[in-house]
Amino acid sequence: MYEVASWLHLGKDLHKMYLMPVELPKVIILVHLCSAISVMVFSTSRESLSVTEIVILVLTFIFIYPAGMHILRGSIRHLRNLPAQLAEFSVKDSECFCCQNEHRHPETGHHLPCDRQVVYGTLRTWFSQAQENHSSMSLGCSHYLDRFDLQVREEVAEYVARTVGGARVSYTHTLIASLPWLWRTFDKFSGLGGVDGEIAVRMIGEHLCVSFVVVPCCFSLAVELVVVLDKKLGKLPDWRLDALVSVAAAAMEVLLIAAIYVPLRMSVWSTGFALQLAWTLGLIIAIAVLHHKYRCRRCVSGRS
Repeated sequence: MYEVASWLHLGKDLHKMYLMPVELPKVIILVHLCSAISVMVFSTSRESLSVTEIVILVLTFIFIYPAGMHILRGSIRHLRNLPAQLAEFSVKDSECFCCQNEHRHPETGHHLPCDRQVVYGTLRTWFSQAQENHSSMSLGCSHYLDRFDLQVREEVAEYVARTVGGARVSYTHTLIASLPWLWRTFDKFSGLGGVDGEIAVRMIGEHLCVSFVVVPCCFSLAVELVVVLDKKLGKLPDWRLDALVSVAAAAMEVLLIAAIYVPLRMSVWSTGFALQLAWTLGLIIAIAVLHHKYRCRRCVSGRS
């Protein structure tokens, strides 16, 4: 709160402020962990996957993804509610440690000074206008709090809605989540010394495509899928039905991953570069479209 208040007080451009909702790192870390587990599973398999190995991989994902998808649904729901929460923001409703414990330390019992009074005093200095000093009594003692609330609701809430609100993930976020695949790519590069030149080039292309296109694309599609489910269903009152929705969403995500990755994998061993190149370009276009859609959502009032 203090950082936002100081930014508004100084009249800084909100577009130069970087906001990170608490739930967004949770989403990135969750996908990062799923990526790490997937890399460990893939690392135990051979370059040429048999049908049995593919089945084992799919079953592994089915066990991993439902729990991850259930957590993801909760985090996305919080992110989607963030703009609405800011639109109803009131500094008077904020909680502080001292007031919650009646200004006594819960362990030592020592008196705690009131943080709320310090915050209110600072807001009074920053958000009381000079021309209102003589009429502050007629405006009420909390007019400066109302002014701060109004700026948060109108300026900060609108900015958050355009940037991180509505459960949006940037391409940078997807790359952070896909780092385990990039590490795997570097590991594979180190073992290509004795591989035939053409095969080595095609394998390099595959691993780079997985790290920079396939995994980010799957991450973005997972978020889009969860957003659609949250809009249609929300959180179901029956936990069993809600868990079933998470299992179904995980199954759909596994099918999406298979539909994206298996053709790429098969194209590496096809005759000629044409099929691999065509599929790689198609995936690049797909990820570009997904994140162009993300940027277009941010294009409000002529700014991106």
